[in-house]
Amino acid sequence: MNGFSGWFDRTSGYALHRIHATPLSGCCKEARPDGRVARIPGLPQPCPLYQCAFCGRLYARCQDGFLPIDHPLRYQIFSLK
Repeated sequence: MNGFSGWFDRTSGYALHRIHATPLSGCCKEARPDGRVARIPGLPQPCPLYQCAFCGRLYARCQDGFLPIDHPLRYQIFSLK
């Protein structure tokens, strides 16, 4: 079954994309915790959200960096309260 799974991941349009978490840069270096979490497809646990105080952009802290949340409606976002 491993051979089929590998083939399917390489050739199918339905395969999950790898998550590319990066360090914050520019004005977003000072992003602060938002108090919410987002469920990111492909990750086992929800990631805490951070928001830039200057531009308002959202990021999910996951793995080794931050994942930009360009379209928040694509994710399940929950409040921690």
